[in-house]
Amino acid sequence: MEPCRRGIRAGLSLLYCAWRTAYLWDGRTDHHACEYLDRWLPNAVDRLAVRLRPCAERHHPDGPRRDDAELVDGCVHGSGVRV
Repeated sequence: MEPCRRGIRAGLSLLYCAWRTAYLWDGRTDHHACEYLDRWLPNAVDRLAVRLRPCAERHHPDGPRRDDAELVDGCVHGSGVRV
C-alpha cells in the first residue's frame, strides 16, 4: 500500500466496529447510535477524505503518520489484542 494511503484500512475497520457496537450489539443504547452519528462517522469521513486525496495535491499531513491497522485487525478478528 502506498505510504499516503496508510490508515485507510484502519479507519474503515474502526468505523465498522463503531457501527456494529451502535446498531448490532445486544447491550446497545440510544447513546451508542448518537455517538456513532455525531462523533465516529463525521471524524472518520474527514480523516478518510484527507487520505484519499491525490498525492499530486501534496496533502501529506505534518509529522509522522500513525498506523493502528495491526491493532484494529487484532480486535476485529479476535486475536486477543485489546486497547
